[in-house]
This record gives sequence, structure tokens and C-alpha cells, in this order.
Amino acid sequence: MQQMNVQIGGRIKRFRRLRKVSQAALAEALGISPSYLNLLEHNRRRVTVPLLFKAAAYFGVEPGELAESEEPRLAGDLMELFGDDLFADSDLTNQDISDLATSNPAVGRAILRL
Repeated sequence: MQQMNVQIGGRIKRFRRLRKVSQAALAEALGISPSYLNLLEHNRRRVTVPLLFKAAAYFGVEPGELAESEEPRLAGDLMELFGDDLFADSDLTNQDISDLATSNPAVGRAILRL
């Protein structure tokens, strides 16, 4: 089955949360298990093209809206910021920063504005 090269799990999670839909309800609508949806939302599994289309239909958006991503650039900007000596003794990993950019881009953008 064809899989997407981009990691869009965080965007699916964001759309789900904005619409106040539980993981269980979305998983049922997509025909997958809640545990598998959790893996997708945390980019531990890649989203297949058919699943992308199902999710887009469920949310009432175009598939491209789910697949579009500003997160790589945001993550890079945040990694540069957190690479400053001011944060040298923090326990932040690149994965932590990438997760922030994916799951909470508004917070990431706010941090960059400080």
C-alpha cells in the first residue's frame, strides 16, 4: 500500500482536537484501531494514501490540506533557537523540538516571536 513520505500525524491530531473528536471515534470512522491512530498521530507509522483520503473526507478538507506542512521549517527554526548557549543545560532533544513543531505549531511560533 502506498505510504506518504511526509509525516502528517500531528496535523491529523490537530484537526481531531480542533473538532473535539476522540481518538476512538476517529479511529472507528477511519476503520482502524485507536492504538494504530495513536501511532499515526505520533508519526510512529506513516499514513497511507487511502487513509489520508478517508481522514480528509471525515474532516471535510482537501487531502492536500492535511499533507501540507510548515512543521519542518518551524522545527528547524526552533532547533536553531534552542541551540543557543542559553539552553545548553536543558534536556531538550531534537525529537522534543520536532514534536512541538508538529503537535503545537502555534506555541512554536509564539516561542520564536519572544
